[in-house]
Amino acid sequence: MINHARTLLGNLAPTFVDGQFYDEQFVPESFVPITLSTSLKKLREFLFGTRPDRSFVNARLREYLSIVNNSLYQDYLWNFDSRIVALDEQGENAWIADEGILVSTTAPSDSLIQMVSSKKITEADYTGWMDFTYELTIVGENTIEVVRNTPVQLELSREIAYRNGVSEWFQIDSSGLQVKLLTQELGTNWKLSYRRRPQLSPGEITFAIANGIGAENFNSIFGLSNRIEPYKTFFNLFEDAETVRKVIGIVLAYIYRAEELRVQNG
Repeated sequence: MINHARTLLGNLAPTFVDGQFYDEQFVPESFVPITLSTSLKKLREFLFGTRPDRSFVNARLREYLSIVNNSLYQDYLWNFDSRIVALDEQGENAWIADEGILVSTTAPSDSLIQMVSSKKITEADYTGWMDFTYELTIVGENTIEVVRNTPVQLELSREIAYRNGVSEWFQIDSSGLQVKLLTQELGTNWKLSYRRRPQLSPGEITFAIANGIGAENFNSIFGLSNRIEPYKTFFNLFEDAETVRKVIGIVLAYIYRAEELRVQNG
C-alpha cells in the first residue's frame, strides 16, 4: 500500500531490508517520523502498544486501514495523496495458525520439540510485540534455559516435569508460545523464531481508548464542543454505537492530526 495516510499512521522510518518484517510496505525515503504531541503519543500507545516492533505496527496498519478503506469514508485516505490504498486479504490469510506463525526452528532434530500457540494471551498487545526469537537449551535433568533475544533480551531458567521422557507443556513468557520437549538429553538446543499475531480486536482497543485516554487528550484530538470539519465528522463517528464507525473515527482523527504536525514541523 503506497499512500500518505498509511505513512502518517505508521510513522515509521523508511526501511530497505526486504522480508525482515511482516507486511512491510513502501515508506518514502524522504519521510522523517513525526514528533508527536502528548495526546497523539497517548493515542498511539492504545492503537499500537507502548513499545511496538515494526511488524506489529504493520499488522495493525493493515487491520485499521482495511476497515477505513472498506467504508463510505475511504475518500479521507486520499485527501493528501491520490494513490490508491491497495489492500488485499493478506491480513487474514497470511496466518498459518489462528494465533501465530512459527517462522523457523533450528535444532538437531525438529521432531524433538512440539509447539502450539496459546489462545488470547494479550500481554504482548499492550507492548506491541510481534516478532520473538528464542534459544532453548536443556541444562539439567529437569531444567531448561530460555534466552529471549528479541524483542527485549531476557534470560531465565525453569524447572519442567517429564513423564516417560516427554516434558509437560510450558509457556514461553508473553509470546503465548507453548512448548513440549520430546527429549531430556543435556545440551540439546533449539533456536526459535516466532511471530505472534495481535490478539486484541479493534473493538476492544476503541473501548480502551474511550475509557482510558482522558478528557484532555480526547479534546486535543477531536477538538472542543465547537468542532470544525473534518474533526466534527470524526468525533461523531467515534461516538457512534457501532464499533466499525468508532475505529474509522479515531484512526482518521489520528491521521489528520499527524498531518497537521508534519506541516507545522516542516
